[in-house]
Amino acid sequence: MISSCSDDTMEVDTIDLDTMEVDTIDLDQIMEIEDELIALISNNENFEENILLVVDHDVIKGVKNNLGRLIQDINQQEQNVYLEIEINHSFSDLKQTIRGHYQNNRINGSIFIGDVPIPKALIYDQFNNSKIGVSTQYYMDINGEFEFDENNTIVNHYGDRPIELWVSVIPSYGLDSIANINSYLDKNHGYRSGMMNIERGFVTSLIGAQIEDEETYNSQLEFLLNEVYLDLNQRGNLFIGIDNKLNDLDMFPNANWVYSSEMLSSKYDVAKIGAHGSAVSFGSFNEWGSIIIDVDYAQSNNITPMLLIETSCNSAAIDQHTNLACEFLFNPNNNVVTYSGATSAQGGQGETSFGRASNFIAENLVEGVLLGESLLSPMYHPYVDGIFSDYRENFSAQQIVLGDGSLKLQEFMK
Repeated sequence: MISSCSDDTMEVDTIDLDTMEVDTIDLDQIMEIEDELIALISNNENFEENILLVVDHDVIKGVKNNLGRLIQDINQQEQNVYLEIEINHSFSDLKQTIRGHYQNNRINGSIFIGDVPIPKALIYDQFNNSKIGVSTQYYMDINGEFEFDENNTIVNHYGDRPIELWVSVIPSYGLDSIANINSYLDKNHGYRSGMMNIERGFVTSLIGAQIEDEETYNSQLEFLLNEVYLDLNQRGNLFIGIDNKLNDLDMFPNANWVYSSEMLSSKYDVAKIGAHGSAVSFGSFNEWGSIIIDVDYAQSNNITPMLLIETSCNSAAIDQHTNLACEFLFNPNNNVVTYSGATSAQGGQGETSFGRASNFIAENLVEGVLLGESLLSPMYHPYVDGIFSDYRENFSAQQIVLGDGSLKLQEFMK
């Protein structure tokens, strides 16, 4: 158990700085729940993948039953499970706990559940404009060095900067965060149990392209077919929509068609989404046939892909009261169990020493690598030197995986 108190203290008083109310933590009850959950764990030394669950003490009682089922589901996938209950810990102390599991239990990654403390980082875009966003990079880079300012914000990252493990987050969100987490865990179990009726496929779109002739359309299509996410393009069903004014949706489908039709079919389990956006929406609506994807869309449309790879700015800004990523993740009627996005402004995945980042992500996914590791796979390697090398470091700092990073694409689930 992660605890900031001595072993002989059974209750801890904490202060909510927003309300100045005192909250008493019942450590006896938390330890009892922890013992019940640990009793469900069936680890095996022959399992090669190791997952750490870090659970916020504020939600542990309310999600105990579904959390126990998640532990059993992870073991069913021949993955070892380790459990830590987080109680008002500092960033550095929590990182030290994670480091211990990395060194002693060889964890591949960690799933944060609830309001687990995550630092913010000062991030610069390609124009050297400063932004601040939540950054799980701090916990993923075990060997690197991080500098904090007086506001406890990361202002520098140096030394050995590639990450050693992945982190995914099931955050506290909404008016009833426990109900949201429980409904998400139900959806997660549905995927693990094979109850989602979805085929293997990839759907993607290019929103905001102002294309008026076939030659330009075909050149953009060729780029999407042959340059990015190659292995996902070739894995199963494929649909690409590109905004245009060619007035023939059968021959030249646009992004609107992707979101109003294809995302609601059962033909695709993976979707690459996104365009210029904010924490609550992305896209544009104009005469080229584009579309605005916003909170209302996420709440009211039961899209079928289980994995969303989102490449627009801010949509996963989980420090915001309302954000698009969480609306997709916690919609109990869609299939979304994992979401990759950004917590601040960004500008493309860039090039790494192994080539285009999007292709490396796709390659890992179709080889059965864990979603958390696959989606963050570029961060395990240095970015190429050059004009954008520092910017790509800032890009990495704001990437986040929401949901369950220990999952795999459906053909690799046991």
